[in-house]
Amino acid sequence: MSLSIPGLAGAIGSELDSLVGTPLTGQPATNQANFCTALATAIVNYLKANTVVSTNDVGTVTSGVGSGGTVVATGTGTIS
Repeated sequence: MSLSIPGLAGAIGSELDSLVGTPLTGQPATNQANFCTALATAIVNYLKANTVVSTNDVGTVTSGVGSGGTVVATGTGTIS
């Protein structure tokens, strides 16, 4: 599943609906939607700015001169 603001806002809205009803008691539905979008935006932007992903995968070469040998792929990056 990809990380997206609309997806996270929907998940937050669903959780709020299941916990406190639809929409938040006494609030117009647009207030809840705006709250969910603002919260999702903050979370997604924070994760994108601060998450580092590393890999260290080991595999086997399947063709060519090195066939049957071991290959190691390493790297570090960020999420988007």
